Amino acid sequence: MVTRCPMRSTPSTRPTRRRDRRALRCAVLESLKASSSPIYETAREFTDVFPDKIPAELPADRGVRHEIDLAPGSNYCVTRQWPLPRDQVKAIDDFF
Repeated sequence: MVTRCPMRSTPSTRPTRRRDRRALRCAVLESLKASSSPIYETAREFTDVFPDKIPAELPADRGVRHEIDLAPGSNYCVTRQWPLPRDQVKAIDDFF
């Protein structure tokens, strides 16, 4: 847990240095604290789970594709998450 945030006054050209990572973490926590964010206390308590270095790009494709196979011969079905009542559908159709 971070209890004190010693901020450096000069920017560094090596962001991977330990004290720079700590300064970045402290800056983020101070930003959360200043914004009165409700997650500040949780983020402060669990600083060890956040990465020291934020990746500059997405991870490499691992070749795994997640999909749901439909039964052979079935059609793709589009449904609304919250279906509208019939009178509201009619009102929308009449509007357009």
